[in-house]
Amino acid sequence: MSLPLRYAPWQLRDVVLGRGPQLLVIGGLLGAQFLLPLRLGAGAGWTTVPESVAALDAAVAALSGLIPTVATLLAVQGIVSADRRSGHYRLLFSKPVSVAGYYAQAFLANLAGVLLGVLALVGLFVLLVRPMSPLPVLAGALVVYLAMGTLGLLLSALTRLDWIVLVLVWAGAGLAQGAWVGAAGWRWVLAQLLPPVRRVGELQSAVHGGAPLDAGALGWVLGYAVLCFALALVVLRRRPLGA
Repeated sequence: MSLPLRYAPWQLRDVVLGRGPQLLVIGGLLGAQFLLPLRLGAGAGWTTVPESVAALDAAVAALSGLIPTVATLLAVQGIVSADRRSGHYRLLFSKPVSVAGYYAQAFLANLAGVLLGVLALVGLFVLLVRPMSPLPVLAGALVVYLAMGTLGLLLSALTRLDWIVLVLVWAGAGLAQGAWVGAAGWRWVLAQLLPPVRRVGELQSAVHGGAPLDAGALGWVLGYAVLCFALALVVLRRRPLGA
């Protein structure tokens, strides 16, 4: 089996031209929903008046968590299952190309697309609202993609309903971990086994607040991402795409 390096430019093009406009539209709508009320309520001084600045900072923090999550969902939904549903995999792998290598490369191309899309939205914010550094937002987006994106890749290798299952599992994990803070027994065990939504949120807050990253949370998220990615590659190697 050969590595699918020659497909990389096409994969990146598909991400940028296919899901990039979706992200820009959804990100723009989310930004307008959060920022327009502040602009209309505070008037021309909405980026300088202390009360407005505090509200604007809160809106930016919320968007910095929400937009990378939406971008990751857009990027990984159907990453494998769409080819399985459409039968497109027959054309892709009509030549001896590594299936696991192809989708691992697609995963990385989607990561590049997510970071480029988030960077474009930050650029719009800088042009239309106020200056800000893109680095915390990009770092937060990377954390979300590593945790949520690897789970999405695994689910897409396992089921055709990957994006629905991903949303339900991710949202359920966040609710459970929020409700079971400090819990013991089986609740504590289950909270640890679920996707690390709470730890992702802690890392994002630290990144945006300029605080040191919690080594335990970072190690847990990275370990979870490596495990999901490795399991996805195992599934892709062992399970026929036509199954």
